[in-house]
Amino acid sequence: MSLINDALKRAQRDRTSSSHAPLPHAAGASALRPAGRSGPPWLLIGLGVTVGGLLALVAVLLLRPSATPSAVAAAATTASTATPPPATASSMPVTSTPVAAQPATSVSVSLASSESAAPTKSTTPHPVAEPIVTTVATIPAASTPAPAPVVTTPAAPTGPARPSPRLIQAVEALRVTGIRAAGADSKVLMNDRVYRLGDIVDHELQIRLTAATAQSLTFVDETGASYTRNFN
Repeated sequence: MSLINDALKRAQRDRTSSSHAPLPHAAGASALRPAGRSGPPWLLIGLGVTVGGLLALVAVLLLRPSATPSAVAAAATTASTATPPPATASSMPVTSTPVAAQPATSVSVSLASSESAAPTKSTTPHPVAEPIVTTVATIPAASTPAPAPVVTTPAAPTGPARPSPRLIQAVEALRVTGIRAAGADSKVLMNDRVYRLGDIVDHELQIRLTAATAQSLTFVDETGASYTRNFN
């Protein structure tokens, strides 16, 4: 852009110098006037050529960076296609080296030597540890003796219980006014009341009438003690 500005300034400077040039002498004015008219078109043509050259130069400068990477990429592509890939282990040809055949006798000898060198397995069975059986002696439980039969001795017959003083006093205090001895249907009139055999005479001491005769009356208390009251 600075080049374009310089060209424009130069053209303007040329114009101003041509317009301010001193007029020739009057005698030669008629001869120089046709030349002055034919000068400006050539100047414009030269100015246009200069400007076009500058524009072409600027265009080349602007387009050169974009063209450079493409050229570099093309060169890299060419180099990659031209360089062969490195040979890998799988792609390398395998050359087998022929092995010289050995005689069969040597093979048999080596087999025999290897068989003789191999340790022979022992056919003797290893002793197997027998399980230890611990015998526990069983001690019979002591037999408990059977309990001896309990012999119940019959109690010795005891005589009739002796009457208590209270029983005697209560029987003697009864007021007997009449006796009818008739066996089991006997009746006794005591204390203005008729009693039969088995009736309770005294409720406090539980005294009962158990027997009645014309001369006696028999009574029994709650303890089983009996007392006979006689009448003479």
